[in-house]
Amino acid sequence: MDPSFRGLPAPVPKAIKTKRFDPKIIFLFIGGVLLAAAMTVIFVVMSENDSRYNTLRLSWRLDNLNQMLKTSQDNTQSSNMRKLNSEISVLVTGDYNEIVKLLPASKIDPKAKEYREAERTRAADLMSKLNTARVNGVFDREYKPVLRAELLEAQKLAERVRKASSNKDLRTALETFSDHINTSVSHIDAL
Repeated sequence: MDPSFRGLPAPVPKAIKTKRFDPKIIFLFIGGVLLAAAMTVIFVVMSENDSRYNTLRLSWRLDNLNQMLKTSQDNTQSSNMRKLNSEISVLVTGDYNEIVKLLPASKIDPKAKEYREAERTRAADLMSKLNTARVNGVFDREYKPVLRAELLEAQKLAERVRKASSNKDLRTALETFSDHINTSVSHIDAL
């Protein structure tokens, strides 16, 4: 007899249930998922918050895209890439001219200047990256994904403007632009 039980029989051992997950960990995990979802919603809302500036941003984005296409024409080494760049440049220039004349006039306020400066910085960073690729002799390899990404970003912005616009002519021009981008991206992918 064990003296710790004072003359009583030893208790029958009980099976110990192991917890699979601690409730605290489950609550922390759920809280983390909810926080991530809330941050995503806030980020999306913040990125699309000033829809009235999207028309200005689109015109600046297309202008920068036009400049990138013209500058890159001389730097492409592959004849196929040069031909494709030329075709895309013609499409974007035509669409740019059509879209810009249909965009409503927007007044330039401090917030618009911030967007313009952000677009300028973005374009300068892209051109710097492409210039580095040109110097290193890998321009075509670096230019292809950059061009594809820029076309798709311009298309997303154009889609936001199209959805917010009530101008039928502008909506048609933006749909045409979107079709041209889809065609151009498929040609880039095939190259």
